[in-house]
Amino acid sequence: MKCNYCRSLCIKNGKQKSGVQKFRCKNCKKFQQETYIYHARIKFKKDLIIPLIIHNCGFRAIARVLKISVNTVRSTIFIAAEKCSPPRMSIGGIYQVDELCAYRKIGKHEIWASYAIEKKTKKVIGISVGQRTKRMVRKTINSVLMNQPKRIYTDGWSSYKRLIPEQIHKKIPLLLSQIERLHLTARNNLKMLNRKTLAFVRKESTLLACLKLLFWWELQGSNL
Repeated sequence: MKCNYCRSLCIKNGKQKSGVQKFRCKNCKKFQQETYIYHARIKFKKDLIIPLIIHNCGFRAIARVLKISVNTVRSTIFIAAEKCSPPRMSIGGIYQVDELCAYRKIGKHEIWASYAIEKKTKKVIGISVGQRTKRMVRKTINSVLMNQPKRIYTDGWSSYKRLIPEQIHKKIPLLLSQIERLHLTARNNLKMLNRKTLAFVRKESTLLACLKLLFWWELQGSNL
């Protein structure tokens, strides 16, 4: 048989406890089977999890369609998110910074996401998630300041005034059209951000992982 990962030749290498024949790739040395009972072991199905998540499918919907466990979907997403890293930005860019509110169950505190977009390249950096506090936004602002920005546009929230140097800070909400459009893209593409009555965010870590995949996964150029 051919390897499910690198398409090289596989040779027989023992058997599973159930008696199923095992194969080992001569190139990448990975063990595998010709057929699997559990669908999550089929590589092309795991490769579909990330595209489905960032195209408006929920965790349980993916589990039903692919016939795999919800826990498998969740763990795959977190592993993939750890591989994502922000893009490299040039010095002296112009940035827009804003926050996005996520829906939660009644009685739970709101979860907010903060990030920045560079005006020219339209790349996203500085994703942070938590309650809408100065501490949460500081992570985003610090990521932007590391690139020595020429200008940073924000809304009228007072915390920005304390975090951004006055000479580069512009408080003009009307010039936040790019990042406002990005908020709409996030709500359309992530099921947990769609509507309060049908979907909501349970954990901050889950929202952070999904935002990383939405904005940064295609930049990595790597498979699971």
